[in-house]
Amino acid sequence: TCPEDDHIWGPRIRDDDGRVHRLRWWEDPAFLTPGLRVVFGHYHMAIHTPQAICVDFGAPVGPLAAYLVDADRFVVVPPAILDEQAAYLHI
Repeated sequence: TCPEDDHIWGPRIRDDDGRVHRLRWWEDPAFLTPGLRVVFGHYHMAIHTPQAICVDFGAPVGPLAAYLVDADRFVVVPPAILDEQAAYLHI
């Protein structure tokens, strides 16, 4: 089962020492939209929030996606972006 706050965390990334790190989407400026709060899901089913419908496409190895209700558009985070974030965080 997922922790209660798991829907606000990104996918798990394992470093070379076997430690597991998790990325918080709201701390990445690339995913921030002024005036719009977006919560990405890390579940095996869609998560519905007032701002977005979040879908897990197989994280941590697959992309994550969210449909932004207010903006009427999809945002998809491909695995390559996750790798770049991991490199940026030195994990």
